[in-house]
Amino acid sequence: MCFKNYKQYFKTFNENKCYELLVYFKIDKQSQISNLSKGDNEKLQLALCLSIEASLYILDEPLVTVGLLTRIEIIKMILNNFDLKTSIIFSSHLVRDIDTILDIKKYFAYQTHGILTFLDCQIKN
Repeated sequence: MCFKNYKQYFKTFNENKCYELLVYFKIDKQSQISNLSKGDNEKLQLALCLSIEASLYILDEPLVTVGLLTRIEIIKMILNNFDLKTSIIFSSHLVRDIDTILDIKKYFAYQTHGILTFLDCQIKN
């Protein structure tokens, strides 16, 4: 896959973390990107993004091209790999899918009609 490019351009790219995420998503690291399904391609892009050790991640509609089960899998993976030293800005119009996973005790905000609302959230088991 394209790990060499990521290591070249992103000094904080963690190749081991990327491999772990690919295993979690059941994506063979030897796969050709052009042969991946839309859902697997979205998972690969997310794995590459989250394997760059950063203090802020901005994810714009990462769930829009995948089905419901994959959405839930992606949201759980993001939350399970979330480091409290980082922030994630996650934009999505699929609020119901996100709401099925979030409960009370982590920070969560949403915007409706220009009004930003903050909630305390926790991952549901």
